[in-house]
Amino acid sequence: MQGKWGETRPDLVITGFGAFPGMPDNPSSRLVKRLASEQSFSRMGWKVETRLLAVSYSAAREAIAGIARKAPRVVLMFGVAGKAKRIRLEVLGINRASPVHPDATRTLPHPVLQPKSPARLHAKGAGLAVAALSGRDPRIIRSRNAGRYLCNALLYHALDQCSADTMVLFVHIPRLRPVQARRGDQRPDLAILARIGRDIAIKLVKAQRFRA
Repeated sequence: MQGKWGETRPDLVITGFGAFPGMPDNPSSRLVKRLASEQSFSRMGWKVETRLLAVSYSAAREAIAGIARKAPRVVLMFGVAGKAKRIRLEVLGINRASPVHPDATRTLPHPVLQPKSPARLHAKGAGLAVAALSGRDPRIIRSRNAGRYLCNALLYHALDQCSADTMVLFVHIPRLRPVQARRGDQRPDLAILARIGRDIAIKLVKAQRFRA
C-alpha cells in the first residue's frame, strides 16, 4: 500500500535504499516494494507509507526531515549489510560518518552528522519489541553497531529528528539467498524476508499503540 503524503498521521513509514556501488540490486529496495503491498496492514486499517531512498547523505537527511514532520507512529528502515548472515535490529545511532567512504553520488560526508546533537542516540522506544523479536527467532539479533555509512546516518537522523511519540528502528538485512545456494547458507530468500519484515512491522506498531 503506497501511501500519499497527505495530512493523516501514518501508522507506519517503511524505507529502503536504492542501488549503490557494489550493490546494484539492493535487497532492501525489493523488500520495501514487497511490503508496500502487504495485505495484513490493510486488513488492520493501518495507514502505511513507503519510501525508497537514494544512497546519499543529503537525500537521507532531507527524507527523514519530511518523515519527521508527518509524526508517524513507527518509522521502520531497512538497509543491506553485505557480509551479514542474520537480520540485525539496530538500536544505537552514532553521530559520526566515515570521511573516507563517499556515498553513491561520490560525496564525502562531514565526520559529524549533526553538529550540536548528542554523540549517540538509543532507540529506546523499540526496546521491548526488539527484545521480543530477537529472543524468539535465531535469524534475528540485536545490534549496537550500525556502521559508519548511510544506514547509521539514516538511523541517527531519524532518532534525532523524530519526536518521542514516534518509534524508530533500523533493520540490517543480509544479501538474499540465491536460488542455487550452498548447503548451510542460512540467508533468507525474499519471501522469508518479507514475512519477517511484516512481523517486525506489526510488532512495532502494536507496541507503539499500546504504549500510547
